[in-house]
Amino acid sequence: MKNNKLFVLGIFLAFNAFKAQATLFDRGSGLIYDDFLNVTWFQDANLLGTLENTNGYDSTVNAILDANNGVIDVRPNSYIGVNENGTYPLLSNYFGNNGIMQWGAAKGFINYLNIIEYKGYNNWRLPTRFPTASSNISYKIADITSELGYMYFANLNNISSCTPSEYLCNLSSTQAVWSASNNVSFLDSVNENTVKSFNNLNLAQPYFWSDIETSPESGLAWYFGIHTGQQDITNKGFKMNAWILRDGDVATTTVPSPSALLLICSSLLSFICFKLRNIA
Repeated sequence: MKNNKLFVLGIFLAFNAFKAQATLFDRGSGLIYDDFLNVTWFQDANLLGTLENTNGYDSTVNAILDANNGVIDVRPNSYIGVNENGTYPLLSNYFGNNGIMQWGAAKGFINYLNIIEYKGYNNWRLPTRFPTASSNISYKIADITSELGYMYFANLNNISSCTPSEYLCNLSSTQAVWSASNNVSFLDSVNENTVKSFNNLNLAQPYFWSDIETSPESGLAWYFGIHTGQQDITNKGFKMNAWILRDGDVATTTVPSPSALLLICSSLLSFICFKLRNIA
């Protein structure tokens, strides 16, 4: 019995050592590192809207158009005029007020940020790792296959409007504990778990583009409803927000990767099993 208790305790410690890696670190300058996904989010979820308010709408949009030479390069799709080279014009009317934009414009915005090396980095991107099969349209993507889903469900502990088993539901059948106003706070592991917040998550237009198109219909792309917790696909011509992030950390300190930590935990379990066999 004693040996069994030691074995269970070993598994518990190893599991929680791995689980504890899902933490957020405020690196300053609006950069928030997630050491489980190994990505750095920008603290302002609606950066384009903030830039438009700060620098002016026309000035901001024109800077994006100029940086891209008025053209965005994506594979051809059936909704926006495309030439044989897989490019289409990047026009000012692809952008809207308060930071919303078509999918192609979001790609142009990302390209602009990388050209100017925003915050000193040139590898900004849209969230990705979404499943591309239509069967993955759902209200429960709290795993590492969806960066926005992991942020919504795991990091911020929000609850979807529908039960995870439902594809669609209306406001009269939402989960009783669901709220249209998101939790946006997190514990900053750099500063002794001080409560910090992401900005501009409770928007009037609460939909965020992913980087992933559907296949073979390239006129559609994946998005995430940050108020309902739904992952779905839609026409690229719709206007949504873009929450930017980049791979890796911005700090100089080395943080163990999830795979390395899992290897450590596996070794720990092997050692525990070896010791228990010797005791027996």
